[in-house]
Amino acid sequence: MIISTSGYDIVHPAWSVAELFNAAREPKRLEFLPFNQIGLYSEPGLTISNNLARDFFIEKLGQPAE
Repeated sequence: MIISTSGYDIVHPAWSVAELFNAAREPKRLEFLPFNQIGLYSEPGLTISNNLARDFFIEKLGQPAE
């Protein structure tokens, strides 16, 4: 699961994220969210990205044991 920004990001440009994703094995998923470089470290991007990751891992690994 790769979650990145679709806005300005000098550290993780979209082309490099896409290359990394293409090199990864299945299962995989790529999500570009409409935020800039630090938009995933604060709200609302933080909750959105955490929920995407949680949903992906539950889908691929199943519900956690209680």
